[in-house]
Amino acid sequence: MYIVVIEDSKIVRSALVQLFGKHKDVEDTDAFSNAQDAINSIKKKTPDVLVTDWDLGKGESGVAVARVVRELSSSAKIVFITGRSLKQLKSNTAQLNIQHYLVKPFMLEELRQAVFSD
Repeated sequence: MYIVVIEDSKIVRSALVQLFGKHKDVEDTDAFSNAQDAINSIKKKTPDVLVTDWDLGKGESGVAVARVVRELSSSAKIVFITGRSLKQLKSNTAQLNIQHYLVKPFMLEELRQAVFSD
């Protein structure tokens, strides 16, 4: 399984990479702090799972990345993490078939279940 993590907080990003790297089914994990770098990489190698923050600071949001992933793969799992309004995020992503939304702060076990559950 190939997982891409996009999170503008370096501490959170590092924790997520460590979390996923310990799982037996994960072959590779890439992490990015912004949407554009992630999009450039995803166009070369599509992830099986995208875990992205909605609000990435400057530039595009996680929604833009999710749209690219969905264009490339209808089967990729997409998990959004956000500290903002879940209702607004869901309305912005309704057409993208998002599997999970987690509101910050969340427990790592919640994220683990969202990523590794069928």
